[in-house]
Amino acid sequence: MPNVDTPTDSIIDNFVAPACKGVVEILYQDDAILLINKPSGLLSLSGKNPLNWDSVHYRLVHGQQDVSTAFLQAKLPHRLDFGTSGIMVVGLTVHATQHLNKQFQQRSIQK
Repeated sequence: MPNVDTPTDSIIDNFVAPACKGVVEILYQDDAILLINKPSGLLSLSGKNPLNWDSVHYRLVHGQQDVSTAFLQAKLPHRLDFGTSGIMVVGLTVHATQHLNKQFQQRSIQK
């Protein structure tokens, strides 16, 4: 159990995700959002462990070779667990991300 005085940034994460061969499939795209299909076995966000850099967010921001271009402003207003596959919504602008965050906070988005 971590010491109460220890900042969470110093927590060591020994988990290393195995490489995910699946791709982040773009199902829908407009100027404000993406709908994507996240494969199982891929982190939604890069982990604290430097070896866990590969994630949905990383692949969207940096692009997937021969699959999709880079979406430099991509933000994830929600996540799916590492072992879960499924559809995620991604904000492509500050305004869209704020609006999506508000909808998730108010639980007005139905999954």
